[in-house]
Amino acid sequence: MFVYKKASAEANSFSIYRDGVTLCRLKGDQPVVFRVLPAFPPHKVVDGKMIDTLSGEEIPSEAWVPFIDEKGQFFDWVAEIRVAGYVGHGDWKQRRDVVSRLSLCTFDENGNRERVEDPYWELQQYVRNHANATWGYLQKGVGEWGSKDRQGPVLPFLSRRYLMNIVRMDDLTKVQLGELSTTSAADALLGDDGLAMAPNKHATDEEVAADYLKAYDNGDFTDPATGKVFVIEKDLDSGKGSASPYKVSFASQFDRVKRRTVYQTADVSKHLTGRYDLCDIGSIVKIPTCEEQVKQLVGLLNGRDPTGEFHEYSLMKEAWAECGHEEWAALVPDPPAAPGTRPLVAGYRPSEDPACDEPEEAPEETPKPAPAKTTTPGRYNVPGRSTAPVQAPPPVEEDTLPFPVEDTPPEAPVSDASKPVEGVPGEATPAPGDWRARYMSKYGKK
Repeated sequence: MFVYKKASAEANSFSIYRDGVTLCRLKGDQPVVFRVLPAFPPHKVVDGKMIDTLSGEEIPSEAWVPFIDEKGQFFDWVAEIRVAGYVGHGDWKQRRDVVSRLSLCTFDENGNRERVEDPYWELQQYVRNHANATWGYLQKGVGEWGSKDRQGPVLPFLSRRYLMNIVRMDDLTKVQLGELSTTSAADALLGDDGLAMAPNKHATDEEVAADYLKAYDNGDFTDPATGKVFVIEKDLDSGKGSASPYKVSFASQFDRVKRRTVYQTADVSKHLTGRYDLCDIGSIVKIPTCEEQVKQLVGLLNGRDPTGEFHEYSLMKEAWAECGHEEWAALVPDPPAAPGTRPLVAGYRPSEDPACDEPEEAPEETPKPAPAKTTTPGRYNVPGRSTAPVQAPPPVEEDTLPFPVEDTPPEAPVSDASKPVEGVPGEATPAPGDWRARYMSKYGKK
């Protein structure tokens, strides 16, 4: 039977990923050539196993669905996390990436998104909106852009990273977690005009009605047997040198005999059992508890403001107390007294600072507003961040299951990944296998 794959504990305390995750950063000076693996069907994890949210049955290891459903929502072949890169003082060796708890996405039993508490987000918003005059230096870099001596902000804004299951064409032995962290590459793949969503302008209404994937110029590029090979590389033609944006394309060559472009494909069916579960980000990424994140920030924000008077511990106490989290503020040590100044009381700024004495508005018994970004969709059509999971219907009889559960799934044949396979954008894929056909016939059309 299939056993849910979860990376082990934290051997490398500096990495945001759990031990056992094989990471491939989809950037660099050299092109990266890879296949994207498909998503598992919508599911939940129970006792270490993946349970189908529609049937309530365990999902077999080879189960997969296309990259998108008929409603235009991505399945979980790609997932979004929120990260603040290189937080702290000094050079990059002294700084650390901080994973935002906004990377979590939980829903209540009615499918409504639940609030996620995040100390980093609260701290960042306090500096930006309430205490910029004193602490705004934390969100500004030092030095000129492009200079090797430039240092990024101490408290950088959160950025989005996108995770995918991939197999590199130069290493066909294992599944890797592809991390897409550059805006240019994310736009090229996931944006409205990107490869994933490019419309098929030649498909008729009848063809789309018969197969909704016909609406997309590149079809289901995650199909394990016939999906196309991606190439991500710097666009050196931009003339920006090392600052060049990234471009994403399909590996191809021009067939002079047939006088058309031929796209490279690769069969990765044998790797389906090695996929990371992108529905369960916590099994892949070290998402801290609130207390763990506070302690992490205490270790990173330990300097003083440019005047030398106020310690950054004071900022954290102020910000978290202001947003109603005295328990977080209590975890911050009292700041040491600045040389030549009187000590700060309980870690707060002196009373002659009017901005600290009087709140901007009279206190009211109203609930604290939820962090912005936890109730709005992500930048792209990425699942699990803006849409609720599929709600399970009443239990079904055993003979109506959408797929059989086998003890030992048959191994699919593997093609030569380096050999180009003829094809054109938007061409039909072979008929689906027994499991996928039965699954899609029952749940794929609404």
